[in-house]
Amino acid sequence: MTTTKKFAVSAMAALLLLVALAGTASALRSLTSSKREIVLLSTALTLEGFAQVICAVALNTTLNSLSQAKRTGAIIGRVRPVVLSCQNGWSVALLNTPWNVKYVSISGTLPNITGFTDEIERTRFDVRESGFLRLHCLVTAESTGLQAVAADGRVGTLEGRPFSLRERSIEGACEGHETLSGTFSPTNGPITVTLS
Repeated sequence: MTTTKKFAVSAMAALLLLVALAGTASALRSLTSSKREIVLLSTALTLEGFAQVICAVALNTTLNSLSQAKRTGAIIGRVRPVVLSCQNGWSVALLNTPWNVKYVSISGTLPNITGFTDEIERTRFDVRESGFLRLHCLVTAESTGLQAVAADGRVGTLEGRPFSLRERSIEGACEGHETLSGTFSPTNGPITVTLS
């Protein structure tokens, strides 16, 4: 085989390898969900800092589409939170809803993911005590949490131990180091997520 033919065969093999790798990379550029409407429930979402406030909260999320680009910072949906009840005379008002949900990252080794991290943009909540002191704390922050994904693709719990609250502004009796912690579980049937 001549040098020219060897070079041509090598170039063709390299080109085929690049095409194969590009096909694999493009196949892993988005997350596909089995549902656009996702309901998560926490029976004990806990705010700590100036006080300890424990509430039952539902997150009603609508994804923009079933397939979402894996692009950090991309808005992938909107969430309408609902406070169902709070313990010991506390109440929480959720402001400027619905909140945008942004994709942050995935966990695991491709193509097997074990979770994905989302950020809820400009969460704003006003916590009030109905007792003698009438304390209140208004927090505005970006809230980040990790959503677990099982080996078969089923979406599991959304964990915050604590949820990351960044770029926050506070008013009232807040101490400036308030944390949110808790676990949200899906309630509207099995939801699966896959790479596509």
